[in-house]
Amino acid sequence: MKHENVYRYGEGLPFKGQARFTPAIEIDELNWPMQYPSRPFARVKIGYDAARLFLSFDVKEDLFRANVQEDNGRVWEDSCVEFFFQPGGDGGYYNLECNAIGTLLLAHGHDRHGREQAPPWALAAITRQAPVQVRRQEGKALYCWSLALAIPFTSFFRHRLSPRPGDTARANFYKCGDKLPVPHFLSWNPVRSASPDFHRPVDFGILSFQP
Repeated sequence: MKHENVYRYGEGLPFKGQARFTPAIEIDELNWPMQYPSRPFARVKIGYDAARLFLSFDVKEDLFRANVQEDNGRVWEDSCVEFFFQPGGDGGYYNLECNAIGTLLLAHGHDRHGREQAPPWALAAITRQAPVQVRRQEGKALYCWSLALAIPFTSFFRHRLSPRPGDTARANFYKCGDKLPVPHFLSWNPVRSASPDFHRPVDFGILSFQP
């Protein structure tokens, strides 16, 4: 089980997507290499303050899809990054999923079935920055995109969160693209299932909140 520290920074610091995060976390576990051998580059940085959690993803991939434009849609079918977050000991966890143009899905539940989608106010409160660039590499298109999210703790709508140094949470980060011509399914912490299944809290890693 992997373990990462999450560092706090001073109040009032403008959110610019890249500053004062923990070192980059690689999302590179190829859990089903025979069925899904594709491994695009994906990493994430994470930080927090008194009111918000900050995520900053960087992705490079040679296939790209960004069709979903309405929140709480099927963003996992697009070029997508995901953060599954279990902040308490009640067994519930959140799946926060976002495609390359900043369209979000946020839901809560105890397993993959019967999940409760976030209300509109919780999604509207999340600040998003999602620039996309297309480059040429060895004669082929390379899609380079970054996603920066500032997530108020209130957007985790089934908990009252205020992390302090010493607190821990369970989590995993994912990169997927279910409807790409060549699908892929990557994770930070390894997923031990026979086929792609990200709704497995047993395979979450640990985040430790630091000063």
